Amino acid sequence: MLEQPGLHIWLSKTFFRKYFSCSTFAAVLAAIGEFERSMILARTTEGRKRAMERGVKFGRKWKLRAFQKQEALTRVAAGELQADIARSYGVNPSTIYRMVASAG
Repeated sequence: MLEQPGLHIWLSKTFFRKYFSCSTFAAVLAAIGEFERSMILARTTEGRKRAMERGVKFGRKWKLRAFQKQEALTRVAAGELQADIARSYGVNPSTIYRMVASAG
């Protein structure tokens, strides 16, 4: 039995044998799956849109706080190696490289 708000389908073995061939049944299931996928896409798009209106920020959070970022940028400007800075904060060097690149 498939259930969705407003959609209830129940097929017995007798109904399946009597009215559907396997290919027809597969086509019906594929159509139902495609419809469900489009509904999922519509719901997630709507949810993202509402979240953006509320001001939710998407993406992964930074490993470093704002003051740590500023401190790291100052240390890079002073000529310290980015790998050493990363080690001192306990992050991967690529975190520092990306931060420096985005600071421009």
